[in-house]
Amino acid sequence: MSPPPLSPHPLTNSPPSIGVNMEHLGLPNIGNTCFLNATLQCLLVLPYFSKEILRQEQLWSSSPFSNLLRSLSDVHRSGLPDSGANQASKAVLMWKVKYSLSGQDLKYLGDSQQDAHELLVNMLCQLKEEGMTLKMLGVSYTCPVSQLEFQLVSVRTCTSCGRESSTREDYNHLSLDFSPERTLLSSLALTFKGEKVEFTCEGCKGLQASKVEQFHILPLVLVLHLKRFGGPGGLEKLEAPLLFPPELRLSDLCGDMVPPLHSASPQALTNQAPSILVSIPQTKTSQVSSPQTLTSQVSSPPGQAKDSALCCSDSNDQEPGKVLQTASVKQQPVKSVNGYYQLTGVISHLGGLASSRHYISDILNASGNWFCCNDSQVSMSNEATVLRTRARSAYLLFYMFRPLSLQDYSSPRPQRPISAARSRTLPRASSATRGSEETQGARGERGDGVNMEHLGLPNIGNTCFLNATLQCLLVLPYFSKEILRQEQLWSSSPFSNLLRSLSDVHRSGLPDSGANQASKAVLMWKVKYSLSGQDLKYLGDSQQDAHELLVNMLCQLKEEGMTVKMVGVSYTCPVSQLEFQLVSVRTCTSCGRESSTREDYNHLSLDFSPERILLSSLALTFKGEKVEFTCECCKGLQASKVEQFHTLPLVLVLHLKRFGGPGGLEKLEAPLLFPPELRLSDLCGDMVPPLHSASPQALTNQAPSIQVSIPQTKTSQVSSPQTLTSQVSSPPGQAKDSALCSSDSNDQEPGKVLQTASVKQQPVKSVNGYYQLTGVISHLGGLASSGHYVSDILNASGNWFCCNDSQVSMSNEATVLRTRARSAYLLFYIFRTGEQQAPAHRA
Repeated sequence: MSPPPLSPHPLTNSPPSIGVNMEHLGLPNIGNTCFLNATLQCLLVLPYFSKEILRQEQLWSSSPFSNLLRSLSDVHRSGLPDSGANQASKAVLMWKVKYSLSGQDLKYLGDSQQDAHELLVNMLCQLKEEGMTLKMLGVSYTCPVSQLEFQLVSVRTCTSCGRESSTREDYNHLSLDFSPERTLLSSLALTFKGEKVEFTCEGCKGLQASKVEQFHILPLVLVLHLKRFGGPGGLEKLEAPLLFPPELRLSDLCGDMVPPLHSASPQALTNQAPSILVSIPQTKTSQVSSPQTLTSQVSSPPGQAKDSALCCSDSNDQEPGKVLQTASVKQQPVKSVNGYYQLTGVISHLGGLASSRHYISDILNASGNWFCCNDSQVSMSNEATVLRTRARSAYLLFYMFRPLSLQDYSSPRPQRPISAARSRTLPRASSATRGSEETQGARGERGDGVNMEHLGLPNIGNTCFLNATLQCLLVLPYFSKEILRQEQLWSSSPFSNLLRSLSDVHRSGLPDSGANQASKAVLMWKVKYSLSGQDLKYLGDSQQDAHELLVNMLCQLKEEGMTVKMVGVSYTCPVSQLEFQLVSVRTCTSCGRESSTREDYNHLSLDFSPERILLSSLALTFKGEKVEFTCECCKGLQASKVEQFHTLPLVLVLHLKRFGGPGGLEKLEAPLLFPPELRLSDLCGDMVPPLHSASPQALTNQAPSIQVSIPQTKTSQVSSPQTLTSQVSSPPGQAKDSALCSSDSNDQEPGKVLQTASVKQQPVKSVNGYYQLTGVISHLGGLASSGHYVSDILNASGNWFCCNDSQVSMSNEATVLRTRARSAYLLFYIFRTGEQQAPAHRA
């Protein structure tokens, strides 16, 4: 949801932030993620928590199951003053956190508002699970959640005979009811207030006992959840004020019986020898408490959180739930822990309903400065402002243990001054700039009067291969308009992930979309997530092959289209704009008997011809050959093979085989000259077949006259293009066979053999036009596994643009043809009706 403005923020009245750079603290809202941003900002500002993650990075980084640990580490580093991270790169990191959290609940992949308390519980549970996985592998690992853990001891005393029994249980936070006094201390007292419970004594068989609960071990970080939501479905919000102090004394929590810290000895905090005495504090019946289990503590409407005893139990002490039968419990004060709890974070819920409005956070950094974080907007604050303005909205409070030798608890410490060392400005991250025409387009072209920013796509981690492919695909009007035209058909299907992602990216590239690089970064991550249905490698950060990506993307779009059709919807897949059929005619060299097969393709892969020009490479592809073939008539063993276009595509995609050698890692950097236009005779000779997926009526508004014929060619023209599997020369892996991915024709099935004595040919006059170059994907660099992809695209206005990820510059046709001869990898030609004519922006 949209965050409220921060200048000035209506609830902070913060002092001006002179000399302090705060931009690095912000986190972008990538779609109702204020609940996530506020929680992360309060968690990662805790030094005990974040440093524990980074300190053990070598341990968890080798595990493929440490998704959330990896994501939190990246977000923490992006928040450092010298990280250089911008909002676009942070948006990608936030999406990765959402994806990691989907292991707990798939709802975190959606765009709806969630509850910050429930998120915190799920996040801590997942971190515990990832830690347990590491321990199962034999790794000596300390989970950072242990910094928030503590133990409560529950002592039941039989009212008849005085016999006692106790249990201990792990928690990672306390949920507090609102006391009539509306103060945090009285709410704590209410939580630990004693009660009478039904209980069968094993000694005297009495049926009633008094129940006492107290801290058995204290946490390094105490998280307090204020139960603001209740009523039917937990949707009603209690907006009454609850005053909370900047510091909590140990006596406020434990009285005179101060237990030890749970996960760290005082030695770790004070560099003194520890003297830890684990004791069960004895309290009077009037102090008996009954905090609920974590399941009952979750008052958030989205759902119930998990029991802390299950998620957080990691103690080597007594097992949670184990009953200790004792006649009495002797108490001793523990003097080894001397300190207090200081407020370091507040998550506030602004608004009147649990299911709506907005979350913000207030955090205290290591320099003693308070900041109000409203997603990516950050302003200076102070302790007095936080205590005053958050009384009615505070939802989660974070108190961190501070060790002391002597501390005057009666007066709070003054606000610390701003450190001068933190007044430096934050460097902005930017893509590497290259001065050559290969990445900058035509020299001297500044694009005066042409807005180009909307065409760029951010690089979210070696995704230049994805950016260049999308820029060339989505500039095709037949392709993108076909997706948008049928949105009502595919949007109702839960399996249309890639269609939905491409539609969003296309809209973000419109001049009036208002999309920025941060929002586009989220969309690009969604595209990667959608593509993971074809191959999980697209979730990673390694460079991939643009040709293989294109094949996988088209295959997935076909699969999503078939799913839409299965529910009885009349749907036309946008991939049909790129499809065509080749007819293969085999003629027995002994008796002359012919048989033919037709097969669907969505692109052609071309070898480099000796002449190093595209037309000669096309001729080489369709050059005839002799093949082994058993004739069903005369049993002859040899035939001549002829392949030609049977139908033409609206968009012709040509893949230039630049990679070969061992593993396909060697790159051929020889030039290959390609023309701005292809005549139909260059592809088909005088026998022009019809268009595959759209009649000329769709292009010229005239009545079609489609005549399907199998062109007859001479033996010297026989061709043998490889199947799509063999066409993929890209090193990352083999692409799928187009006959499997692209077959969607209502015509003859691919692979079906037509037995004919002869194939009569007739010229088809219904298609009159040519193919115009509209996109070039180029690979810059000498190796297939590295380098950089850029794209050149021709828009609907006839302007050429060079797209280098988010950097876009004006270009022209002459520059493209000259500079891409040695690097062009994929060429996109679009069918134009009528006679050939010069483009508007041809140099």
